[in-house]
Amino acid sequence: MRNEQNNNTDMKINSDTKEILSVLAWQMYCLQRPIEADFLYHYYRGEDVVRVLRDDTITFCLASLSTFEDKMEGKSVEVYYDLALQELLQAKMISQKEFDELIAVSIPEQTWLMFNSDNGYKRFRLCDFDEYVICFSKEKDDPYMYENYCKGADGYCLEFPTIELKEVTCKALDNSAEMKLLPIYYGRDVVDFIASTVLEILGDTAKKHHLKECIQDLLHIVQYSAKLSKYSKEKEVRLVVLLPKQHNDKLPDIEYVNTGDDKKYIYLKIPKNVLSGISSAYFNAANETQQIIDSVKKCGYIVTD
Repeated sequence: MRNEQNNNTDMKINSDTKEILSVLAWQMYCLQRPIEADFLYHYYRGEDVVRVLRDDTITFCLASLSTFEDKMEGKSVEVYYDLALQELLQAKMISQKEFDELIAVSIPEQTWLMFNSDNGYKRFRLCDFDEYVICFSKEKDDPYMYENYCKGADGYCLEFPTIELKEVTCKALDNSAEMKLLPIYYGRDVVDFIASTVLEILGDTAKKHHLKECIQDLLHIVQYSAKLSKYSKEKEVRLVVLLPKQHNDKLPDIEYVNTGDDKKYIYLKIPKNVLSGISSAYFNAANETQQIIDSVKKCGYIVTD
C-alpha cells in the first residue's frame, strides 16, 4: 500500500513538473512573436554615429521608458486588453466568470532578475525594475525615418542582422537584466494578438491552471510591443532592457548614465562585428557623408556603404 502511495506521489510530482516546464517553455519561446526581417536599422545623425561606433565597441544608448514623450508608452496595453476581453465576451467566446477573472489581472509591477549572491553564485530575485529601450526599424533608407529622426542634420542608417541582435539578449544573465527583442504591433493587431493568446491559455489545461501568471506574462510582454496605429509607418522593433531599481554591482556590458536631469539612460556595449552596413540620407552633402564613412572605417568597422 505504501509503495502504491509513493508511486502516486511520484506521478503527481512528475505531472506537476511537466506542467510547469510546459508553461515556462511557452513563456520563453512561444509568447514572443517572430521578427519577420533579416536586418534591422537604426537612424542616427552624423554626430551620433561617431559616438555610437567607438574604437573598441558599439555603444547603444537606451532611454528610460519614463522619459518618452508618448505618455501612452507601456500603458496602451491596458486599453487593448480591456477591448480584447470585451470583444471575446460579446462574441460568447469566454464566459462572464472567465471575463471577471481575466479582467482582474493587471500588469505585474515586479519581475524576476538575476543577482550575485554572497557565496558567489547567481540567483533570481523578484524585484522592482526600470525599463530602457532602443528602437529599430524594419525599413532601410526610409525617407519617413530620415525626416523624423535626422531632421536638420546629416542622417545615416545603420544596418544590423536580426540574428546578431537576438544574440545580444544573451547578455542578460551576466548583467542582472532581462533583455528582449520585440516586434511592435499596432492598433487592431494588438487586440487580435491578445484575444488569440487569451483563448490559447484558456484552452490549455496547464496554462489555465496558472492563469494569472500566464496573463501577467502576456501583459508584461505586450506592454513593450503595443503602440497606437498612427505610429505604424515606423515598422518598429525594440530592444528592451529591464534592470533592478536597486543595484550596486558593476555590470560588464551596461553602464548607467548620469545626465544631471530627470532623464535616465544606459549604455549597452555590443561587439563591433554586429554592424553590417551604413548608408546615408538622400539630403546629405557628399563631403559630410564621406567624412563619416572614413571615420567609421578608421575605427576598424567593415561595412558596406
